[in-house]
Amino acid sequence: GFCMLLRKHLEPARLLAIEQPQLERMVTLRFETRDVSGKRAERLLITELMGRHSNILLVDPTGPIILDGIRRVSASQSRYREVFPGKPYLAPPRQEKEHPFDVTAERFLFNLRHTPGPVSIVRALMDAYQGFGPDAAREVVARAELSVGVTRSQVDVEQMEALWQAFHVIVAGVALGDVQPWGGSDEEGTPDSFWIYPLTYLGQAGKLFPTANVLLDWYYSEKEQLATRRRAQEELLRCLSAHLAKAERRLSIHQEILLGTERPEEMRAKGELLLAYMHEIPDGASEATVPDYNQEGEQVVIKLDPDTTVAANAQAYFRRYRKARTRRKQARRQCRVAQHEVQYLESVMDAVQRASDLADLEEIREELQSQGLISPPRRTHAVRTRRDAPAYLSVTAHDGTKILIGKNNKQNDFITMKVAQAGDLWLHVKDSPGAHVVIRANDREIAPD
Repeated sequence: GFCMLLRKHLEPARLLAIEQPQLERMVTLRFETRDVSGKRAERLLITELMGRHSNILLVDPTGPIILDGIRRVSASQSRYREVFPGKPYLAPPRQEKEHPFDVTAERFLFNLRHTPGPVSIVRALMDAYQGFGPDAAREVVARAELSVGVTRSQVDVEQMEALWQAFHVIVAGVALGDVQPWGGSDEEGTPDSFWIYPLTYLGQAGKLFPTANVLLDWYYSEKEQLATRRRAQEELLRCLSAHLAKAERRLSIHQEILLGTERPEEMRAKGELLLAYMHEIPDGASEATVPDYNQEGEQVVIKLDPDTTVAANAQAYFRRYRKARTRRKQARRQCRVAQHEVQYLESVMDAVQRASDLADLEEIREELQSQGLISPPRRTHAVRTRRDAPAYLSVTAHDGTKILIGKNNKQNDFITMKVAQAGDLWLHVKDSPGAHVVIRANDREIAPD
C-alpha cells in the first residue's frame, strides 16, 4: 500500500523544507533521499487539504511525476487531473483570491463596496481572501462589533472602516507571527474550537497556549480521550442494559407468580372450615356452603372432590396451603433478589453515565468483572498498574471541612467502609442510585451550612 511506498522512498531520507504556496490549502514536505542506483534524489510528499477531495501524494519533482497517492483518482472521477502512478503531477487549481498580506485599505474597501447587497460580510471575506475560513471571517465581523450574519446592504461607510481595522489587526499579527493560539470548550469542558486568536464571536470559555503545536496537541488529545471514554461508556452501558433487561424480566416473572399463586391463608381457612363442619356435610358432595367464622354473617362456598371423604378434602386443602405458602415464599425471595439486582445495575449505569475519566470507568469495569457480569480481558505479558485506592473526589468547604464523594459503587464502599470514622456525617439519597458523601468531622462539630 501507500505506507509501504513511503518506506521504500523515504527510509532513510532527510527533510529539506516545509513549503506552502501562498496561503493555498496544501503543504509540501521536500525530502532528500537516494534512488535505486544510489544517487541523490528529491521526493515531495504533498498534502492537499480540500475537504472530500483531500489527498496525500508522493511525487518525483523531476517530472513532476506522481509515484502514488493515498487516494487514486481516475479520469471518470475528475476531469481536471488523474492521480495514478506515472501520471504527471498537476497542482490543484488555484483559488482566484487575493493574498491578505498584500491587501491595502483602499483595496479592501473597494472589494466591500462592490459586494452585492444580499451577500453576508462573512461570505464576502471568505470568497475574496486566501486563507480566510469561516472562523477568521466571523472573528473579523465580531471585532468590528457587527452581527456575524450582517449583509453588505446593512453596512455603512463607518462600519466598513471598522471591518478594515479588524481585518488589518488580525492579518498584520499573523504576518509578524504575533499570534495567540487559543482553544475553546463547551459547557461540559469538551474542546470544540481552536484558532490562532481567541474567537470572541463564540462567547465561550477558552484558554491560551504558548504555541500552535501545544494547542493542537491539547485539542486532539482531549478529543481522543473523550472519544475513548465515550466508547468505553457505550460498551459498559450496552452490557449493563442487557443484564438490566434480563433482571427486569426475571422480576416481572416472579411478580406474576406471586400474584397468580393461590393465597395460602384462604386454603388453610377452607381446610379448617371443612374439619369444623364435616359432620354437617354429606359424603359425595361436590361443594359445601358453610358459615365463615372470620366474617360474621358471611357464607363460604368450598368446592369438594365427590369421590373422597370430607376429611380427605380438608387434607387436600391443607396440602394446597403448604404448597402455596412455599411457592409464595420462594417467589418473594426471588423478587427481592431480582429487585436488588435491578437496583444495583441501575446504580452502576448511573455511575457509568457520570464517570468523568477513564480511570473511573476502569474501576467500574473491575467491579463488574468481580461480579461476573463481564468477562475479564485476555491476559497479556504487559504489566498493568493498579491503584492502591479508588480515586474518589475530595473537596474542601469554605470553612476547611473535607468532603469526600464516591463516584461509583467501588468508591462509595471505600469511603464509607474504609475512610469514614466515628463522628463523620454520611449522606446518600434514599432509594436512588448516586454518590455517597462523607463530611469529615475531624473531632469538631460540623457547621450546619
